[in-house]
Amino acid sequence: MESVTSSDLVTGIYNGDKNAESQMIQKYSRQVLYILEKRCGDPDLARDICQDTFVVLLEKFRKQMIDDPEKLAAYIQQTAVNILIASKRKEARRQTFADSELIDNYISGAGSPVNDLEKMHIRNSVRDSILNLKNTRDKEILYRYYIHEHEKDEICQHLGIDFRHFDKVISRARTRLREVLQTSDQEDVQGVTG
Repeated sequence: MESVTSSDLVTGIYNGDKNAESQMIQKYSRQVLYILEKRCGDPDLARDICQDTFVVLLEKFRKQMIDDPEKLAAYIQQTAVNILIASKRKEARRQTFADSELIDNYISGAGSPVNDLEKMHIRNSVRDSILNLKNTRDKEILYRYYIHEHEKDEICQHLGIDFRHFDKVISRARTRLREVLQTSDQEDVQGVTG
């Protein structure tokens, strides 16, 4: 079997010859994979980029978008390197976005000592308000669910509540808690202004 030239492969692909497409991939894929692995050091990424390279190339060749078939090897290699660079840039942008989100959260107070102190104050206030509820079951269900973060089934079992009625019971308890919180807020405002 005689060696197929780059021009033959490109002409075959231009003419829709699937065999020419397979021959091109077979002829150049090992070399492309080697170059990509050397550049990125990640065999899995190199395989993905190699595959993407030939998908892009075949699409371009089918549209007859190659100027000099004699430079096919260099064209394939450069395409692979360009796709790898684009992939790394995309990953870097994704990382920058994650970093900027972390910074935004810090600036906005998420995770700051002041914000943590405020959360602790709110948590203590809610806990105290729960303990001030008159209904024992309301206290128990809210305290277990919000303060101790027990699972629904554990709370139902402990309090003897049917699992299907849990949402209704905790909803009523939250309504009564909200009333207690609103009352205490009004008293605080009156204490400050009075």
